[in-house]
Amino acid sequence: MRQRALVGGMVSLISGLASAIFIWIGFEMLTSAGSPLTLRAFGALSLSYGGASILLLWRAWRSPAPYLPVAARWLALGFLTAVILNAMDNDALTKLEVSGMVLAAILVFSNWLAVKRVAGLRRR
Repeated sequence: MRQRALVGGMVSLISGLASAIFIWIGFEMLTSAGSPLTLRAFGALSLSYGGASILLLWRAWRSPAPYLPVAARWLALGFLTAVILNAMDNDALTKLEVSGMVLAAILVFSNWLAVKRVAGLRRR
């Protein structure tokens, strides 16, 4: 049980850092001078996703419920869909856009995994 709690804590720490990255990126997109409306909208979406994932993780630690991993999965799928649609605004994807999508997918997966692990750990 102690090892599971340690793994849950480590995954939660990684998830918290990933969420902080999304919040920071979203804030930077929103406050950058002269940025287009699409960039600001994506910044607001990124900021919202970071905040929502921190809220889900906090809720999983406080009082786990079976719907939390499902909510985290749908939140992650929605955000990844927005990332992919945002990257496909041009005809061709650049290497930077593909690497950004892969990085976003890894961070979103870590957020979902943290909520799933913590909710499963706390329900036992």
